[in-house]
Amino acid sequence: MSRKLIRESVAVAGLAAVALAGAMGIAGAATHSDAGSVLSAAGDGRAPRAAAHAPFATRAESRRLARRLLAKVVMPPGTRRFRGRRVPAALRWPADEPSSDHLVDVHRIFAERRSMRRTMAFLNHHHPAGWSSQGTGESYIIKNGKKIITEEDITYTPRHLRPAFNEIQMLVEVVPGHHGHALARVDVQVIWYPRRSAAEYLVARHFRAVRIDEWIYGSHVRHVRRTFRQRAIIDKLTRVLNHLPASPGGVWSCPIVVRTYRLTFKPVKGYRDAIVDADGCPPEYGISIAGHAQPALYANGKIERIARRLLR
Repeated sequence: MSRKLIRESVAVAGLAAVALAGAMGIAGAATHSDAGSVLSAAGDGRAPRAAAHAPFATRAESRRLARRLLAKVVMPPGTRRFRGRRVPAALRWPADEPSSDHLVDVHRIFAERRSMRRTMAFLNHHHPAGWSSQGTGESYIIKNGKKIITEEDITYTPRHLRPAFNEIQMLVEVVPGHHGHALARVDVQVIWYPRRSAAEYLVARHFRAVRIDEWIYGSHVRHVRRTFRQRAIIDKLTRVLNHLPASPGGVWSCPIVVRTYRLTFKPVKGYRDAIVDADGCPPEYGISIAGHAQPALYANGKIERIARRLLR
């Protein structure tokens, strides 16, 4: 007799990792306590007044949001809160969890009057208002050559995401309970953008030029370098960078990178230089001010596209 536990995803359209590209700012940017963060391109520890402030949230705000969103789940008629003393092992943790350094997870467990299959059929046809299904998954065992499903789940994501949040998903996991009835666990998982350091905000007029380096990888490495002094180019690049949120961190599976970029902002006298590295993966821009590394920015691909056009 063989007994094998397997987890599969079915018709997964992907998690809604929504990259911010707009300029819907939330006022306020604070310095970090480390020595590098108190150095700004303006020469002090304050965010430049002319800079647009990137959106951000906090853990407490994200947890409050997750609790409000948990109430939006649509469960079958007759569903009630689970009052049992022992939660089944399959429901003691979420079936899936995004990777991020800035993640909160709020969950609730329910008892159903329906079977697992009937509960899942209901969930597939009754999405929360304003949310879309991103796919379903299942776990099963192979026993005596027969497939036995032990768990099914469905993931919803909101159609619209506030700029301060990188990803929000609602995961509903259903397992068999007693007497043919199902048990369900609902998780709302929120990834937020943390606050940027003040040092990362750049003022275009504090730079006299920007040098762009591009490395193209193939059978050999090709290096292209150009320096631009046009105010319009410096303005554009600093504006794009100032609108980016700080990276929420995490672990990514990276494809083969064929191009990487470095932007070196050369300051006028009395100010500090800034270097931005766009390595393709992870989706982050590394940034340093006067040689001091700052928290990474969330990469939306705009810097690479602008750099490629300028170098061509």
